[in-house]
Amino acid sequence: MQEIHYLAEGSYPDDVTVATGIGQVGNRSWQILAAMFQNGVAIATCDAVIVVSAGADGSGLPDTMRIALAEWKVQEPPG
Repeated sequence: MQEIHYLAEGSYPDDVTVATGIGQVGNRSWQILAAMFQNGVAIATCDAVIVVSAGADGSGLPDTMRIALAEWKVQEPPG
């Protein structure tokens, strides 16, 4: 699943910066969050969910992958 929200107009040829991180991590899926900025203003966001099929033993994401994804998890701002 992928969901895109257009927040404002962008204009060519101004540079665009894209920030990405990991959102929720489930048993067999994880969420990738992205935001697009131009001139310091958020102009779009994108949320994508990546789902993997269960292994033959019904297992989900390996612990090593969960640890790697956690390193890139988006943090709520303090306050």
